[in-house]
Amino acid sequence: MSRSTSRRGSFADPRLLEHVDRALSGAGIQPKQLMVEITETAVLVDVPAAVAVLGALRRRGVRVALDDFGTGFSSLLRLRELPVDCLKVDRAFVAGLTRSRDDLAIVASVVNMAATLGLDCIAEGVEAEEQADQLRRLGCATAQGYLWSPAVPLQQVPLEPGLSPTARRQRRLAVQVDPETEAWIMRLHRGGASLHSITAVLNAAGERTTRGRRWHPRSVARVISHAAFPHLDA
Repeated sequence: MSRSTSRRGSFADPRLLEHVDRALSGAGIQPKQLMVEITETAVLVDVPAAVAVLGALRRRGVRVALDDFGTGFSSLLRLRELPVDCLKVDRAFVAGLTRSRDDLAIVASVVNMAATLGLDCIAEGVEAEEQADQLRRLGCATAQGYLWSPAVPLQQVPLEPGLSPTARRQRRLAVQVDPETEAWIMRLHRGGASLHSITAVLNAAGERTTRGRRWHPRSVARVISHAAFPHLDA
C-alpha cells in the first residue's frame, strides 16, 4: 500500500482508513497484528496529510514502519514529526555491513537512534549468518531476508517460520530472566545503551543469569529479542 503510485492507497485518498478497516475485517485480524510500511518518498508528497493518516492508524492500534530508512535526504528532519513505531534499515547498508566500515557505522547509528527514540528496528535483506551476527552485536533484534526465507504468498507462510541454524541455537539457549531485570534491560535498550553497555551495567550491579553466570552481550540481545517478539520463542 505504501508503494502505490495511484490515488487509491495513498495519503491523498480520503478513504484510506476505510480501506484499512475493511482489510482488517476481511482478514479477521486485530489492528495490532498489522504493520503498515511507508517510504519516505510517499511521506514527503504531503507531510501534513501523512502525519494525520498515520496518527489515525496508530490510534486504531495499527503499527507503522518507515521503510528504507537512511536513503532519503530529510529522514532525520522528518522523523521526529512522523507517528511511526519502527525503522527499517535499507538492504543497501545491510549488504555491506561486514565489509564496509561506512555501512557498519550507518547501521549502528540507525539502530541506536531507533533505541533512543523508543522505536523498533528491523534490518532488511539479510542473506548471510555473518550479517545476522553483526546485527545482533549492534543490538538489532529483528531482521528479514533470504537467510531465513524469500517472500512467499500468504497461503504458503508456515505457522512457524523457518529458522536458521544460528536462530535454532539461540532458541535452545534462550535466557530466562525475571520480569524486573527484563524491564531494566529494556529501559536501557530503549534509552540507546549498547549491548556492551547494558552488559557492563548488569555485571557491575552483581546481576546474574538464572544459570548463575555473568551477563554477556549475546544474552542481553536474546532478552531484548524475546521481550520485543515473545511469540518467536513459543
